Amino acid sequence: MRIKKTPEADLNNKRTLFTLIGLVLAFGFAYICIEMSDSKVKEINENEMIQTGTDETDLVDNTTQDDEEIEEMPEEQPEEIAEQLDQTLSVVENDKETKGQLNDTKEKLDSIAIPPAPTQNNSDDEDEDEKIIFTKVDKKAEFPGGKEALRKWLAKNLTYPQVAIDNNITGKVMVKFVVSKTGEVKDAKVIREVDPSLDEEAKRVVLSMPKWTPAEQHNKPCNSYYTLPVNFSLKEN
Repeated sequence: MRIKKTPEADLNNKRTLFTLIGLVLAFGFAYICIEMSDSKVKEINENEMIQTGTDETDLVDNTTQDDEEIEEMPEEQPEEIAEQLDQTLSVVENDKETKGQLNDTKEKLDSIAIPPAPTQNNSDDEDEDEKIIFTKVDKKAEFPGGKEALRKWLAKNLTYPQVAIDNNITGKVMVKFVVSKTGEVKDAKVIREVDPSLDEEAKRVVLSMPKWTPAEQHNKPCNSYYTLPVNFSLKEN
């Protein structure tokens, strides 16, 4: 069974009326609030004008004072102080990092084994002295006993080649050799030839000589060249 409403009890018919009444009340309340805020703003502006007038009189009185009487020191702004502190902290941190890097580098260098510097061996100097052969010296090399002893030794040890005897070959063979700083005779060579048989014998007898007294340069024994004439002659029958 469906219930039927009377037109007097149905509120839906009056919905539009209630909406209009609510809008009117809302606009009215908003208008009142705007008027009240404008009045307060006017009062605040008037008070500021009164205070500004007193401040201007104070400023006029203060301008009569001597400008050089008081000098205010400029205050550092908090931003500048903070920036200086940041710079100081960064310098300290960079210094710590730099010291740390230097310490690490030093430890690495210490860990590297550095070979000792090569020392100059006296043997190298001796080898160089062995290679130098003097032509002119302060004191010449000498056969033990002198020139007369050398002449006798050659006459005793020299063998006249039979081929040269048969062909009646005579002459003077010039032999150049080295007397070392220890007295050995070496590196003999014929610089003036006569006959192959005589040249070979002159070279042989020179290399078979005993040790000589070495030459001296600056009061030190040295290697030197020596030229010796070896004379081959036959007696007439």
